[in-house]
Amino acid sequence: MTAAPPAASARVWRTFRRRARRRRSTRTVGQVLTDLYILAWTVVVYGGVLVTLAVRRHRALALAGPVAPERQWIALGALLLAGGLGWRALRAIGPLLATPPEQSWGLSTPISRAAWLGPRSVWMMLLGAVAGGMTGAAVTLLCLGGAPALAALLGAATVVAGVTWAMRAQGARPHAHWPTVTGTLLLLSGVSAAAIGVACFQAGVPLPRIPSALLAPLALALAVAAGWGAVAAALTLRRLDRIALGSGAEIAGAATTA
Repeated sequence: MTAAPPAASARVWRTFRRRARRRRSTRTVGQVLTDLYILAWTVVVYGGVLVTLAVRRHRALALAGPVAPERQWIALGALLLAGGLGWRALRAIGPLLATPPEQSWGLSTPISRAAWLGPRSVWMMLLGAVAGGMTGAAVTLLCLGGAPALAALLGAATVVAGVTWAMRAQGARPHAHWPTVTGTLLLLSGVSAAAIGVACFQAGVPLPRIPSALLAPLALALAVAAGWGAVAAALTLRRLDRIALGSGAEIAGAATTA
């Protein structure tokens, strides 16, 4: 078994891990290309179907008139519920985690946590921004109504804020209650908004429309929260210990296997 090198820097550690994975890998080039083909085929087929449905529903809504207020409230509740569940998932997994080899060889050395986890956290924020922007634009076209570009910015800022503050919560003190309170408030708000929309629709009670003018200040507030969370997460990376980085490894491994 190859011994781990002295952890002089995070770059040395990442280079060693990359070379070790390549030496131990038994996958051929054909297998890798096959997996990439299946992934690309899945994204193109299902993504194309979703885009086609979104365009057709958007054109139908444009001809039929504005979106009903009940649909807006139900969609808002679904988004809040998704945010609450996503927050719980991030809290359960990490969001930053260390695999068992990293816990044995990396965390036992005086390696810089910020230099090691910094690129990983940046990639998570970038992927979250792309996913949040696409989700915000799609939900706006289908359910809420309004400007898709502004909604995409709102969705990207929301996901980035959630990811960064989840990193901050990962390094919070054990007796801190705000991470649990945040997830509970998101879930309760989502259930309440969806229940209001369904109950008023069944009872025939008119609901006020969610004004599109709220998107701009809300997007600005969430962008500020995302920037503040990024700074807080960068400061938190320095003090993440073995327990904080390894608590979600088993859950992530089980989810990957499933």
